[in-house]
Amino acid sequence: MKRGEISLYIVTVTFTVSIILNIICFTTFLPAPQPDELRDFNSMIELKTFLALSSIDQREYTDTYKCTKFTRDLIEEARLCGYRMGSFNDWDANHMMCFAYVNGILYVVEPQTDGIEHAIRVN
Repeated sequence: MKRGEISLYIVTVTFTVSIILNIICFTTFLPAPQPDELRDFNSMIELKTFLALSSIDQREYTDTYKCTKFTRDLIEEARLCGYRMGSFNDWDANHMMCFAYVNGILYVVEPQTDGIEHAIRVN
């Protein structure tokens, strides 16, 4: 296998895995996990993959669809995929964001951009 063929193979496998995760995670025919069945993300790759597959960040910010709804919808999508996420309000900035735990580290996630803003070790 030549170098270009290896790169194409890696891209194809990555794309295929992403499609499979998207089908498994974002289909409505699966039963929604109960709160006691939710889990934290196992790795940053898992968190970033979830965010990349989510389409919440592609929604348009409007007078009626603001940061609170972006946050609510990303948390709901995470719940449907079996992940635990939470929210908090930055009162100084008058802005709501999400948080997720990865291996004992709390990450602040900006649901409008999928940006991972801060990390805080909690254990």
